[in-house]
Amino acid sequence: MYLIVQRNDKTIVIRDKKHYMILAETIKEIKRDFPKLHSSYYNIYSIILNRVTTSSFFKIAIIFFLLICIVVLYTYSNLTFLNFLEVDFHDTIKVLTTSVITLVSMNLFVTNLLLTHLKDERDDLEKIISKKVQFKFVTYFGFSIIIYLLILNVIFKNIEDYKTNILIFLFYCFLFFILLLINLYKIVFEFINKSSRKKILHYELNHEFDKILYVNKIKKEFVVKYDSFFNSHTFKKTSPLFFSFSNKLSTKTNVTVKFSKISFFRDLDTKRLKKILLKLNHTDNYFASLQLDDKFQIANDFLLVSINEDSYKIKNCFVFKETALFSDELEPEVLNILLKKLENNVKNDRLEELKEDLSNINSVLGKFLNTY
Repeated sequence: MYLIVQRNDKTIVIRDKKHYMILAETIKEIKRDFPKLHSSYYNIYSIILNRVTTSSFFKIAIIFFLLICIVVLYTYSNLTFLNFLEVDFHDTIKVLTTSVITLVSMNLFVTNLLLTHLKDERDDLEKIISKKVQFKFVTYFGFSIIIYLLILNVIFKNIEDYKTNILIFLFYCFLFFILLLINLYKIVFEFINKSSRKKILHYELNHEFDKILYVNKIKKEFVVKYDSFFNSHTFKKTSPLFFSFSNKLSTKTNVTVKFSKISFFRDLDTKRLKKILLKLNHTDNYFASLQLDDKFQIANDFLLVSINEDSYKIKNCFVFKETALFSDELEPEVLNILLKKLENNVKNDRLEELKEDLSNINSVLGKFLNTY
């Protein structure tokens, strides 16, 4: 069983084993009780699409090179998958190169058209446009085709046995590039159209708010389960800091941690810890109040538990990582855009626009109330 969590542009896979007891249980419960909220944050299609479309030009060019190497190996193996096309190499490469250069220029033109049309809202919508339009990926994809066509045009005499299949592969890539360009035009026209742009803003607002709700819900439920576990073993809550100044803890065995790198609290192995705690004296024991992704600085002692007897195994039940599971702050970018629009509409007495803005705010407030 695997649980997948998205953090910014990275995907973290959590193995549902004993070392991830509370976190895995929390995520599964939210997935069961709030399936729409869970799917809004974790969507395999969206995660893959985001990773692909945010790739740098270097990564795309490397992928092209690896695929061309596969085509060369395929040709060397005398397979016939691509061979049903018969092409004139010299004429085809000239036409294909010219066509790709033309369409890449059209891609840059339509992007400029969008930014010019939205000059008044461009700064506010910049991040949404970059996310939805994906013109960088389309442009990089087109440039990669051009580069490999030019290279093929220069070195084709040295690769006589492979040049035709490589050209056919680049032709298939060109067809895919056309589909990308058609989709790009479709999205651009949606942004240019005011009513479609409002729908995009409404969708992005709800999607952003769902992600924030999801993360906050996980953190809240995680703390509830963490505290509940120790309370069930008659532990009392205390702070992980300044424990050395506490008279009530000075005579106890304080289980602490110290880090050489900044670390984040990730999880608690309750199954293992429960076996240890059952063997201890349950009188006046204390546990540190910790939350998911709590940050621990370097070279300081932090209290985990304070007990009446020594048990070094307890420390191994707490899981720490060098990176936070979730980003420190999920910036409500779309909500900020909406609030700015709301302020401008109030100042300029735009009643219709104001009504729509209030409707958007009402939708996210409804989600908050239904979740909490």
